[in-house]
Parts: sequence; structure tokens; C-alpha cells
Amino acid sequence: RHGITAAGFRLGYILIHAELERMICSGPLRGKQHTYALLEERVPRAASLEREAALAELVRRFFTSHGPATAKDLAWWSSLTRVDIATGLSLAGDALESTDVDGITFWSAPGNARTPAPSPSVRLLQAYDEYIVGYTQSRYLLDLGALAAVASGKASLPNGVIVVDTQVAGRWKRTVRADTVVLETVLCRPFDATETAALHAAADKLGMFLGARAVVSASVL
Repeated sequence: RHGITAAGFRLGYILIHAELERMICSGPLRGKQHTYALLEERVPRAASLEREAALAELVRRFFTSHGPATAKDLAWWSSLTRVDIATGLSLAGDALESTDVDGITFWSAPGNARTPAPSPSVRLLQAYDEYIVGYTQSRYLLDLGALAAVASGKASLPNGVIVVDTQVAGRWKRTVRADTVVLETVLCRPFDATETAALHAAADKLGMFLGARAVVSASVL
């Protein structure tokens, strides 16, 4: 109506601005096409919180969903100051518990420990999954040396990461065809028979989600 041409990069910037202004958000898929929706029609209104209450809620939600993690992890993730994080931790009270490991304090929900998945378990993580990029101080808990080997010669993380029993073990990418999804995997080391079976099981889950038969090809660095 105002004569603004909405095409190319300009259209992208207009949409980004509308999202930042909380006018629109991601909508449901229409076939294979992504859509946008009015935020007020898709997201229920949240209660308005005072600043300290909001800090406590944000800190609680981070550590109950990402824990065990450290205050430094939360600072990177949220851009909150250490003072704000300390305030939030104090106000969260019994909603969180701490554990010290080698002089580093980790926070999580009380009784948050879960029964480990049967070993070996294989997970196909998407690009920029928080398990890989969402932590700074806790990152040493992962075998990122393997990830570095997989991504050698590249400036960024692989588009997909294979994790075996919490450790990075390779990369993967997919090609979707009419009735199949082909998973090309590059492994940091050869998988044994049980790990290979777990990899195929993870691929089958992805295939079920996409409504296609999964086919796996594997090579080793």
C-alpha cells in the first residue's frame, strides 16, 4: 500500500524486522513450504513479570532444560551479566541444585539425573544443535577433538553431527528423494556391529518422520 517493493533481500529484512517486533512467527508447513503466522494468533499471551522474577524464571528454565551447565554457559547463551545470573540463582532457591566437579559448579533441576539410554545409542543431530554449540565452559565434556577432525579444513561446524553415547563420532547429511532419504555419513572411526545397527535405527526414525525409506552410506576418515 505504501509502494515498498517487498522482494529479494528487502523482503527478508522486512520479515526479520516483523519477527523482532513480535508481529509474526513461524507458521505450519503448507505442503513443503514454510509459512508465517501472526504471533498473537499462534502464541498464548504470557504473564508480565517484574525484572527479578523474570531473572529467576529465565535462570530456572535454562538450567532445568540445559543442565547440568554452568553460570558461564548461561552467560554465553543469554548475554546476562554474572550479577544478573547470581541474582537469578539466589531467587530460584530450591528449584535448582548444584554439583561441584573439579572446582566447577554445575546447576540442574533437583533429581535431574536420568537413566542412561542403552549403549550404544546413536543420535543424528542437526546443524547448530545446542548440544554442540550451546555451551562454552562445559564443552570439554564432549570429545570435540573428533569433531575437529571431521570438520578439518572447514570454517564452520558440519551440517549434521553423529553422536554415539554422548561423544561426537562423525558427520552426516541427507538427500531427500521421491520415496527415499539417503544419509551420507563420514565416521571418525569404524563402527562395530552394534553401533552400525544403532546408526541404521536412527536413520530409520528419520525416514519414518519424513515418510520415506532411509538408505545409509558410510565412509571412514
